Amino acid sequence: MSCASRTEQILLYYHGELPPSESEEVRRHLEACAACRAELERQRLFAQAVEAARGEPPPELLAACRRALSETLARERASSGWQERLASWFVSPLPGRPAWGKLAGALAVLALGFLGGRLSTGLGPGLSFRPEPAGLRVRYIEHTPAGELRLQVEESRTRWVRGPLTDETVRRLLLEAARDPIDPAVRADALETLREVAERPEVRKVFLEALERDPNPAIRLKALEGLKPYADDPDNRQVLSKALLSDGDANVRAMAVELLATSPRADVVETLQALLGRESDAYIRQRSARILQAMNASPGIF
Repeated sequence: MSCASRTEQILLYYHGELPPSESEEVRRHLEACAACRAELERQRLFAQAVEAARGEPPPELLAACRRALSETLARERASSGWQERLASWFVSPLPGRPAWGKLAGALAVLALGFLGGRLSTGLGPGLSFRPEPAGLRVRYIEHTPAGELRLQVEESRTRWVRGPLTDETVRRLLLEAARDPIDPAVRADALETLREVAERPEVRKVFLEALERDPNPAIRLKALEGLKPYADDPDNRQVLSKALLSDGDANVRAMAVELLATSPRADVVETLQALLGRESDAYIRQRSARILQAMNASPGIF
C-alpha cells in the first residue's frame, strides 16, 4: 500500500477509529515513514485549530439536547429494529459518500455533546462558575520514533453556575432542569426552587406542563404544590380538572380536588359530577360530594 493511499487510514488512526489490527499496522508504518508522520501531524494541527475556533453554546443547550435525545430515543424504542438502523448508519456509508464521511458524522455527534456540556463563561452580572475536576480517558497510546509517548485523551468537565434566583440565566436553567427527561430528582429540586417565583407566567407554565405530562407522580405532586396559590386562574383550573378526572395516582387526584375546593365555582360542578361516576377512591368521592353539597349542586349529571 502506497503512502498516498494511507491518508484516510491516518485520519481514522488519529481519531482512534481503526480496528486494533489495522491500527497496529499504521503505527508500525508511521515509525518508518516521515511523510506519513507529517500527515499525522497535519491532522493533529487541524484538530487543534478546530478546537480553538469552537464557540461557546448557550448554557441551556445541554439540557435541551438531552431532552430532545431522550424524546427521540423513546420514539425509536417504540418501533422495531432501531438499533440495527443506527448501527448501519455508522457502519455502511451512504451511496457516493466515502468512508471518512462516517467519521465526520460521528465526530459531529461527539462535538455536539462536548459543546453542550461546556457552559458559557459569559454568565452576566452577579454570576460565576466553579469548574469541577476534569474526567480524563485515554483513547489511544502512540509510540513515537524518538521514544516518547503521545496519549490521545478525552476530557470532560462540569461547571457550577452561581447566581440569585432573580437572574434570568439562573431561572432559564431551572426551567430547563424542570423538564429534564433523565433525572426526576433534578426535576423535583427545580420545581421546588421555582415555587419562590411562581408568579411568573413562564414558571406557572412549567408547573402545568409537569402536572399534565410528567410520568412521575411525585413530580406531579410538586407541580400541584406550586400551583396552590393560583387555583383561581381559569387555565390552572382547567388543568386541575383534567388531572382530577384522568390522573392515575390517587394522591395527585386528592390534591387536585383539594385545590379546586379552595375556591368552589360553577366551572367544576360538571367535573365533580363526572368524577363521582368513575372514582374508585372513597376519600375523593366523599370530598367531591361534600363540595357539590356545599354548592347546592346535584351529585349526578342529568
